Amino acid sequence: MRPHFAAFALLAALTAPARAADTLLPSWPSDLTPVKITPPEAFGPMGKGVWAGPVAYPAMHPGVSCVDCTNLIFVGVLVATPSKVYGTTRMLHAYTSGELPTPAGVTLTRMPAPDGYTESWEEDVTQPNRQTRTIYINADAAGKPTEFATCTLRDAEPAKQNKCILFTALDSAPSVQVNVVFAARMWPERDTIRAQVLRMVDAWRQ
Repeated sequence: MRPHFAAFALLAALTAPARAADTLLPSWPSDLTPVKITPPEAFGPMGKGVWAGPVAYPAMHPGVSCVDCTNLIFVGVLVATPSKVYGTTRMLHAYTSGELPTPAGVTLTRMPAPDGYTESWEEDVTQPNRQTRTIYINADAAGKPTEFATCTLRDAEPAKQNKCILFTALDSAPSVQVNVVFAARMWPERDTIRAQVLRMVDAWRQ
């Protein structure tokens, strides 16, 4: 995975859900509790509530200078902002329930949910560019989503193809949202990737 390709995907992960969240009010209030996150110096400083960068997996070392890393992932951290998981899930449910018309060229098909998820959809887009991706949602017993993930299997833009993006938050500090971008071939390792990333970010919390 080339750094500039994955960085592009991470940028999409950080911005697209925010636009969705602005359209419809989620049923679940976002946790906006301020939390101080201080990454180690080697990872670079935290911006105004945002940090993003490459990480060498599974060593979890900074990936900025990594040249031959086989498994390079890209991690994003957002603090005290409206939940991407809530906003994106709310938008998806508005489409699938008929509350909002599905955009032209978009077909959403319900799929069996794999282990670890409560809901799954296949999204096929024919315009303006052809794209096929699978959407995964995990919700708690009350129906509140705790994770939203997508894997893009086909896209007109090579930078977005065969990429998975996972959105979740720290259990210990729900206002700290964590996004991870990784190669689709690593999807079977998602539980380990998620656990190691959350452990890393939680260690940065003060």
